[in-house]
Amino acid sequence: MKLITILLFFISFSAFAQYDYEPSKEFPFGRPNPEAPEQIKNYEAIIGVCHCKSTRKKQDGTWTDPVDMTWKFKYILNGTAIQDETLKADGAHSGSIRQYVADSSR
Repeated sequence: MKLITILLFFISFSAFAQYDYEPSKEFPFGRPNPEAPEQIKNYEAIIGVCHCKSTRKKQDGTWTDPVDMTWKFKYILNGTAIQDETLKADGAHSGSIRQYVADSSR
């Protein structure tokens, strides 16, 4: 019985340890994982929320009217990648995930 208790303790500890750098109450936008490639820190200046305007170029070459937008950047995948999402007042939204791949240098 003692062995099972000890094993459960270590299994639960290791399961929670894999999420140390995810967004949390203490770090709402996550943190860069120190084991991640150094390039993940290229995004430090834009981590967080930005309230801004969005415009798009239409096919005829003119621009749409500005739309209020909230643009949020956060660390994901336990601090090894960046996710951004846009939430626009007109109901449109988009997003992307960026992760540095060391063996391809991009």
